[in-house]
Amino acid sequence: MAYCFFDIKEKIKLKNNFWDFGDEIKKYYIKNNFSILETGDSTGGLKAIKNNSWVWFRQSKTEDKVLRIIVDSKNERVSKELIIEAKNLLESIVLA
Repeated sequence: MAYCFFDIKEKIKLKNNFWDFGDEIKKYYIKNNFSILETGDSTGGLKAIKNNSWVWFRQSKTEDKVLRIIVDSKNERVSKELIIEAKNLLESIVLA
């Protein structure tokens, strides 16, 4: 049986580097029962995982102050909800 995954990718231009506020994102997802995986070294990313779905925040290594948000789920609706939630979270933190 083949499984279909729904991934969505977005690029967001930031005024600061991701790790200036990465801890706030990590706290939000931990509070909402996601497991957290830090990917790479100090310039790596942050992956929040829950119920076979995930949200990955990764600062671009080739574009200055560009954050990549990648979501993946077996459910298209969940993928869409996760990307909206991630973008809203980012907006609330960056504009706060």
